[in-house]
Amino acid sequence: PQQDDPIARLHGGLERATRLLSQLLLLARMESDAPGDSPRERVDLQAVCREAIADVLPQAHAARLDVGLETPAVEARVRGEPESLRILLRNLLENAVKFAPPGGRVDVSIEATPHASTLRVEDSGPGIPREERRRVFDRFYRGGGATDHPGSGLGLAIVQAIAKRHGATVTLQDSERLGGLRVELAFPHARQA
Repeated sequence: PQQDDPIARLHGGLERATRLLSQLLLLARMESDAPGDSPRERVDLQAVCREAIADVLPQAHAARLDVGLETPAVEARVRGEPESLRILLRNLLENAVKFAPPGGRVDVSIEATPHASTLRVEDSGPGIPREERRRVFDRFYRGGGATDHPGSGLGLAIVQAIAKRHGATVTLQDSERLGGLRVELAFPHARQA
């Protein structure tokens, strides 16, 4: 078996260490740069969602998960950094895919109003207990349900740091539609350049 192979274990350990280091560097960069330090452009949230969903589709298909995207009829644009927004959404989707049961669902939706755009990620997983919802944004915190899954406990800390750089707020709620977690990000609209 592969688990008894020392080279396979070493390779797996190196992959985990590389991912952890990459996440730590990204988090440090997002927390140290002041908003406005890097170029900002008008970003189409629908395009970011499509790219991030494409990134996680192989894992979702392997788990037999249905991943959907609901977009508004109007443009939903925010001022920001396309790649960091893609990382934010990919982290949320990776968590949703990781915790949703086989055959479950992950839904992404965007709502645009004249003053803000709201991005939601909902899943049919176990959710996060209310008493742990503040702590999950702390570095390396992994709640009771997360210890059975691989990860470093940095994903939501990165989400929070990127959201803050973009003037967005993050809230965690129970998903009434799917029964798991609903993560909601409210972004101010991008002003016309």
